Amino acid sequence: MKFLTIPLALLLGCQTALAQSPELSIGETTKLIQKARSSTQDPRGWAIDLLDVLRSENVAQSRENICAAIAIIDQESNFVADPAVAGLGALAETALRTKADRVPILGRLALQFLETTPSAKDSYMERIRSAHTERDLDMTYRSMVEDASKRASLSLVVESGLLNQLIEERNDINTIGSMQVSVKFALENAKQSRWLPMSLKDVYALRDELYTRRGGL
Repeated sequence: MKFLTIPLALLLGCQTALAQSPELSIGETTKLIQKARSSTQDPRGWAIDLLDVLRSENVAQSRENICAAIAIIDQESNFVADPAVAGLGALAETALRTKADRVPILGRLALQFLETTPSAKDSYMERIRSAHTERDLDMTYRSMVEDASKRASLSLVVESGLLNQLIEERNDINTIGSMQVSVKFALENAKQSRWLPMSLKDVYALRDELYTRRGGL
């Protein structure tokens, strides 16, 4: 469980003037973001997107709601849409090798595949080692799915969306973006507004949106 470490400046900004109008302006929201993270790139843009998202979801643009969102964004990503994670590549490789050790024979074959495919110089394992963001790992996994589906002559089945659940269950990048939105939650919401089932392309499009500033919010 994570505990929010709210900057004192933001805390004071949220506690003062509570009797003001229930909705904050872009300028007021921008100031709160700057208090939370003075190094934020384009704080006004963040403020505009945050207010727009609250409005679209019918959530009051109150000081309380805005401060809660700002605290989460600052805690999870330091106001970066697709934040870098220190040592991510090494952590991911260690996790893969730990999983492989649990099934020695298949594990060795899997690691060999990762170290040599598509080529020794540009292998999936090398891409994993050099990953800096969650999106880097996500894109590597997508390439592996595409490669495996072609080798098994299942490209049409995979692209149709019939194996989406299986593919998603094996993607370790299951929370994304500036607020670490649950991909499962986002997919369930997206499905409610659709007539047709989601293809794999649709799933990837949603994931890509979550890596953007507005999508992550």
